[in-house]
Amino acid sequence: MVLKQGMGLCLCLCLCLCMGSSLSLDAQAARPEEAAVLTPQALAELDRVGAPALSPDGMRIAYTVTGERLAGSGPRVRLMVGPSGEWRSATVVLEADRAVDQVSWSEDGTRLYYLTSAPGTPQLWSVGASGGPPRQVTDLPLSVMAYRLADHDRLLITAHDAWPDCEDLACSKTRQDQEAALRRGPNRADSGLMYRDGQAVRYMDSYVDGRFTALFQSRWTQEAPVTEATAVMRGYRYDVMERNFTPQIDFSVSGDGQQVVVALRPSGSNQTDELPKRLFDISLPDGRTQMLDTPAGRSAYRPRLSPDGRHLAYLQAQGSEHTAPRVTVWVRDRQTQREVQLAPQLDVLVTDIGWSSEGRVVYAIGAQGVKVRLFELSLQAPDTAVPVPSRSAVLQWSSRGGRLAVLDSDLQHPPALSVREAAVASPSGAGPVAQEEAVPVPVPGYPLGEASVFRFRGWHQDPVEGLVLRPAGFQPGERYPVVFLLHGGPNGVFSDSWSAGVLAPQLFAARGYAVVMINPHGSAGYGTAFGRSVLRHWADRPMEDLKAGWAHALARFPFLDGNRACAVGGSYGGYLTLMLAGQWSKPWKCLVNGQGIFDTRSFYYANDITTYDRLSLAERPWDPEIEHQNPARHVARWTTPLFIIAGGRDYRVPVDQTLGAYKAASLRQVPTQVLIFPDEGHGQFSLPNRIRTMDEVLRWLDRWTAP
Repeated sequence: MVLKQGMGLCLCLCLCLCMGSSLSLDAQAARPEEAAVLTPQALAELDRVGAPALSPDGMRIAYTVTGERLAGSGPRVRLMVGPSGEWRSATVVLEADRAVDQVSWSEDGTRLYYLTSAPGTPQLWSVGASGGPPRQVTDLPLSVMAYRLADHDRLLITAHDAWPDCEDLACSKTRQDQEAALRRGPNRADSGLMYRDGQAVRYMDSYVDGRFTALFQSRWTQEAPVTEATAVMRGYRYDVMERNFTPQIDFSVSGDGQQVVVALRPSGSNQTDELPKRLFDISLPDGRTQMLDTPAGRSAYRPRLSPDGRHLAYLQAQGSEHTAPRVTVWVRDRQTQREVQLAPQLDVLVTDIGWSSEGRVVYAIGAQGVKVRLFELSLQAPDTAVPVPSRSAVLQWSSRGGRLAVLDSDLQHPPALSVREAAVASPSGAGPVAQEEAVPVPVPGYPLGEASVFRFRGWHQDPVEGLVLRPAGFQPGERYPVVFLLHGGPNGVFSDSWSAGVLAPQLFAARGYAVVMINPHGSAGYGTAFGRSVLRHWADRPMEDLKAGWAHALARFPFLDGNRACAVGGSYGGYLTLMLAGQWSKPWKCLVNGQGIFDTRSFYYANDITTYDRLSLAERPWDPEIEHQNPARHVARWTTPLFIIAGGRDYRVPVDQTLGAYKAASLRQVPTQVLIFPDEGHGQFSLPNRIRTMDEVLRWLDRWTAP
């Protein structure tokens, strides 16, 4: 695995665009009454609701309310529990000054489990569902990254970064301490890591060090914390949890604790190579392993065992996960070994799945146009996919006891929780939304912009979709400066979803800007062919869409002042801003490039995802084809003021790309500035860094778009 120093954004997402946030029950009282404008600090400090978890009987729900304050020392987290249909009676069962993650219920519904790092390294803790002092469940030698409990909460499966040849965690901890001592000791003055013959050197924001994320098993007596665990699969050299934007949990444990199913790429392979994943069925406690069959060239991942253990649901992907793979949902009967594909006509980039509480429905989540939907896929009606009624974007869900909890949002409403009776293969969908929600909407005290969807014809006369956000306090007849947002990826997507990231649309609307967002070819949510059409065509086909969409938006929305517009993007969106600088600069008064690619050839040589490069840009970095998509080729035409943002530990788009663009703009004598965070990766994650970035972007826009 990699040396863990934090997490960076995956290339397929815009620069912190999708960092959701929501207002807590008392957030209005937490800010001054006179604060009428949604400022960067106010947006970043809004409390956010998350981690919904229904109790086994579905009658209660737990969720977290997390907030950060610029003057504080860390996040303030409240773990709430209340009846699943009566939010106002929810009570605080735990308050913490550290993150609280992966909340789950005990089998008997009396306690809640969660991961937290207070005090020390992340470990598993529990607290009573009615409150009381928390209890430490694990005191393991290494940090707990994920967990599952089974067999009446007696079997504990945990994920840790460990050396693959170690049988237990004590061995890995001893080796870790020895490595640290060697680096500090008098007989070794260097801190070098040796790599050979194409072995991956780094991934996301860390250097590979020989450890891998592996599963360990232990038994918990519930009398004292667990202090040791043994490897489930010893000697395997690949991560059971890969990291891109968020950890991808690719293992499942049967309720009786007899089986673990994991998804892994071939042992010893590089993450950068994206070789197909396979499913392994492991018997416990002896570790006997069987690899399940998967069609050649396809990955099998996200294994999810049904509540009774009879069925295994999982995803199959044909193609690279970074380049619009065709994702399908499958269910295997573990007794007969028969498989069935669910909703074969559903062409959605599904990102996760889970079972309903009775085990007859598989829930699947993925973008569909500007919405992020939760679909019900039924074993009784395997050809159908029924969208769960919700706001525009579903973020998280939980299904227990015949009920379904959904956390959803749209551009004008922060995430809110609702609970309904779960559908059981019903064509009419799930039952009515509960009357009360965990989060009041809209955001009290802050005027917000109103969103509209528009459609036009783009490259190849294909239909293309976009969003326009009116400024807060919009007045008919007035004209407003425009922020032209460009998403990352290219398989990212602008969804009708609340955002509190550094490029949050409502932040620009609060400042008096209209926001135009277009999902050009390559965007997720419009089918596999639409997503793959951008391969080897990063610049030309999306550029045609952007030009047509910009013209359409100006004609349809007369309040857009096309003479006062700036283009803003992150990652692949930052790459597009540099292509605009050299090929379509006329409409733009300024550009903002967050972690964007400047020189596709050197980017290919230096980044951490080789398969992505080969499919997206050219078969080899020395091929002439790569120059057709290279912003550096058009520097001689740069004239537009350029603001560039980067992280010093970004290995997805290495910081040299930023420095190259900054020097190019300086040589062209273009007004330019660069903001570098040496401690950040592919995005800004610490609260002060996020606020600083927001403030600087707004100042830059104001400087060039003033009347």
